[in-house]
Amino acid sequence: VVTDSKYFWLCPRGRGRKIWVRYGESPPYRGFKRSCFKVHVYGGVTKYKATHKGRTPLFVTVGTTGLKSDSKGVTAHVYKKLLEEKLVPACQRMMESQWGPTGWVFQQDNARPHTAKVTKEWLASQPFKKMAWPANSPDLSWIESIWAWMADQLNRRPDLTKENFQQAVLETWDAIPQIVMDAQYRSIRQRMDECVAAQGGH
Repeated sequence: VVTDSKYFWLCPRGRGRKIWVRYGESPPYRGFKRSCFKVHVYGGVTKYKATHKGRTPLFVTVGTTGLKSDSKGVTAHVYKKLLEEKLVPACQRMMESQWGPTGWVFQQDNARPHTAKVTKEWLASQPFKKMAWPANSPDLSWIESIWAWMADQLNRRPDLTKENFQQAVLETWDAIPQIVMDAQYRSIRQRMDECVAAQGGH
């Protein structure tokens, strides 16, 4: 199961009265200040789609506009709690019916909360395998392409507001066509080959 987090941003256009200014000049007032809203989510995907469409639910977490929290960002303790209560149980429901408690692999990147001692100790106590993720490696996780597809779909919607944006993000994830999931999974080999040919470059 490939897991990751993503910030989705909504910056509504057309707030305030518009005026023309010459290139390089500053506007005479700031009446058109743009307000942005964000939704921070964690999720996981797998090529095995017999159940749950090959993906976990999306879990909204710290960093989302309007979500009250004791911390400004995802700390190790916030992440461990999310793993323990939401993300890992969702992965287990998706994988254990076919692979049992020990026959599947959990992947995450090296974000600081993911590699903190409290997180590593908790993951080490779990029966499933953990994929080693080398430092400073190119991120070839196919979930990155899923995020990009979702962002494109959300950018096409003119009806999004602060009030409905979070629900729209969740609905877009649930509505990802299986053909999109399959295509991104099949692209892994090609992208790895291209990365090797470029000697780790772009």
